[in-house]
Amino acid sequence: MWKISCFVLFVTVFTLSRCDDPGLKLRIFQKGLDNANGAVKEFLENKIRDLRVGKLIGYGNGSLQFNISYTKLLNFTIINSSMTLVPYTGIQITISNSNATINSVWKVRNETSEVKNITVMKVSEASITMVINISKNDPEYPLFSVVNCTTDIKKIDIKLGNAIEPMFANYKEELNNEVLSLLNPQVCRAVTENFELWTTNISTFSGRYDVNRYVGINYQLVNSPVFTEKYFDVNINGSFYAINGTDRPVAPADFPFLDSNDSAMCIGISEAALNSVAQAYYDARFFRLTFTHPMINKSVAEWNGEQNSIYARGILNATKAPEFILNPKNITMNFNADLLLVTKEPNKTRVLVVTINTESSISATVSISEANSTLNVSGSLTLNSLDLNVISNQTTTNTKDEELKKSMKEFLEKPLMEYFNSKMKQGFNFTNFPFLNLVNPTLDTGEKSIQINTDAEYNTTTW
Repeated sequence: MWKISCFVLFVTVFTLSRCDDPGLKLRIFQKGLDNANGAVKEFLENKIRDLRVGKLIGYGNGSLQFNISYTKLLNFTIINSSMTLVPYTGIQITISNSNATINSVWKVRNETSEVKNITVMKVSEASITMVINISKNDPEYPLFSVVNCTTDIKKIDIKLGNAIEPMFANYKEELNNEVLSLLNPQVCRAVTENFELWTTNISTFSGRYDVNRYVGINYQLVNSPVFTEKYFDVNINGSFYAINGTDRPVAPADFPFLDSNDSAMCIGISEAALNSVAQAYYDARFFRLTFTHPMINKSVAEWNGEQNSIYARGILNATKAPEFILNPKNITMNFNADLLLVTKEPNKTRVLVVTINTESSISATVSISEANSTLNVSGSLTLNSLDLNVISNQTTTNTKDEELKKSMKEFLEKPLMEYFNSKMKQGFNFTNFPFLNLVNPTLDTGEKSIQINTDAEYNTTTW
């Protein structure tokens, strides 16, 4: 009995074929980047720690030449970091006042000798500025690339070791400057070449995700993200599909964002995407509800002319996918179904008594909250209209048909709607995303769209 009410709630949380306009939109503001700064800092620290820099070749006094290879950054620590939007391009990541230990193998030679030794370099007050572009590749997945990078390492302390140090006795200060001039561009080159590898997990998403055992979602990008001074938009396709069915393409109309209320991000869900959810669940034969109630037993017995008590069961089968209509502060669902009333007497097979065709319109108000990394979606339902038509092969009077229709209408309007409403008010819990927690979310309904405004917390352990 809970499935229909659960569905009304579930579709407000998730949404995402191929279309000109998106079924789902994400808008991330500067506040959203600020929220992500700590997670990105941790991500970069872990990645840059294992960064290998290319060979460095330099020259000292006279014939002195040094070759630095097998260079690896260790113990990289970011002291300060920030992220800002770069209009039309992407996101700038700035790392400043950072420290690192660098292990390397030095080969030094002059006119008389050649020495090879492991050397430790400690750098401090290091800054890296990267501009990251996010675009859409041919399979319509996000593609990350570094389009600009500058490095400025202010200080370096080189521990040459006993074998090499005498060769640079009169060249120590110049050596530091020489190594810094070689190291700065090489760090940027290494970061640029490795960044795409670091984001491979994101760039190779399948574009499809099984929401549950009934339906899946297509979340490929419609186009490349658009960056402005205040926010950037990510437009995602927007269709659900039955797991064992076929894709049904949708053609959502474009929709604007509502007021963001100083949130970190907004999630916009189109009316067309919402209806693709309904179609997917219908294709998966989800809308079938079986129930019992004393009122049904009494009504069927009277309609069937039974003097003794009778045990009846109701089966509600959707005849087509529910239709959602989104208006400001209101969600309306049109739901058509056949209500089958069946009986089963002792030692007899189940007998179909009557079919009642139902057409209903239900309004819903929905809200969303979060606690302990769990989302709760709740609300209330109002039955706007309900029309019933008795279809039966048995010979009965019109009066009996009207009486049955009246009693079933009373059952649907009261006990059944009361049950759904109790479930709606209690709400349904959904686990937050593995890499992203929605914090203090709010839900608003606009013209042909739903919008979730939220702050966010990020978890890099799943990246």
